[in-house]
Amino acid sequence: MNENNLVSELTKIYEQYGYKKIKLNKFEDYNLYNNYKDFLQTEHILTFMNLNGNLQSLRPDVTLSIVKNVLKDNDKYTKKLFYIEDIYKIDDVSNEYEEIQQVGVEIIGTLTKYSNLEIISMVIDSLKTINNNEYILEISSIDFMFALIDELDLDEDKKLEILNLIYSKNKHDLEKTLTANNIDDKYKNAVVSLIDFSGEYKEAVKNIESLIINEKMQKAYDELKSLCAVFENYNNFENILLDFSIESKLGYYNGIIFKGYIKGNNDIILSGGRYDKLLEKFNTHISNDKNKKNAIGFAVYMDKLYKPNSIKNEYDFDILILYKSGSEKVLLNKVQNYIQAGKKVRTDIYSDDYNTDYNYKEKYIFENDNLV
Repeated sequence: MNENNLVSELTKIYEQYGYKKIKLNKFEDYNLYNNYKDFLQTEHILTFMNLNGNLQSLRPDVTLSIVKNVLKDNDKYTKKLFYIEDIYKIDDVSNEYEEIQQVGVEIIGTLTKYSNLEIISMVIDSLKTINNNEYILEISSIDFMFALIDELDLDEDKKLEILNLIYSKNKHDLEKTLTANNIDDKYKNAVVSLIDFSGEYKEAVKNIESLIINEKMQKAYDELKSLCAVFENYNNFENILLDFSIESKLGYYNGIIFKGYIKGNNDIILSGGRYDKLLEKFNTHISNDKNKKNAIGFAVYMDKLYKPNSIKNEYDFDILILYKSGSEKVLLNKVQNYIQAGKKVRTDIYSDDYNTDYNYKEKYIFENDNLV
């Protein structure tokens, strides 16, 4: 499926769930991104001075722009939005700025237990559309991990060190660090089990129930368990993993987070999660819980799906016709006949040394009103 068709199919999914398309400006005030650099996790923001002397940036992230726009409206209703937008970032290989298309979904407002089920359903529908059943979805819970690690009564630097060891699945150093900090075996074994119990979702969820030692962990566990309803509908438990090594943007995400992969591609092609804390940092935390906004969403990274080398062998058109001699009218009729038959046709002037970077299935020379 080519890129345009895929975007169209993804859009259809999100519209069927009742999401509305949002269109954003490519430019934002530089301070929006400068104030949330740790959310972006990049120092590379393309900036320029506008005619009014204000510093602006080409958008390196969509979520921040959507949050800013939604909160600016001060709307009490829950927003269900999808977007097809370009972002601007540094390419890992060329070290040059590149324009990348991103397709994604956001819910901002009041979230319910159903919200998680809906988002995960849309994630699975997106992955299936991208690569049928050849996909893997990894899910974690920030709240479950934090609720356990908070029991260790360590300073924040030590907690972060432990989290990073879990993210890297470094079981040896994790055990060593816990022992060095005199962590009780009860808690030590539970933390190490976050690595051990990762695996096929249904079985892993059963295993982590034994780790629950406080109310916050119970609540996070119930949230993870509730997602089984989605996977039962799709009968796809073999495609779903529980994995606490999924790294998050610390300080912004909470609740469930997830990442999607497809067969034959080692890159993360989809990711998302719940990010209530980002909204709180936008000063939207209101004492009245009824008015407090929450958020969850995900993005599909089109650049990871359509790299230059991944589309190299695709055909740009079906037929190449090189015009050498004859009636232009006859040539036009032949071209239009091919088009009516559903073919893509390109015509060029014939030359002995003709060469092209385009890919095509068939080549003809139009000479004396005939295709040779």
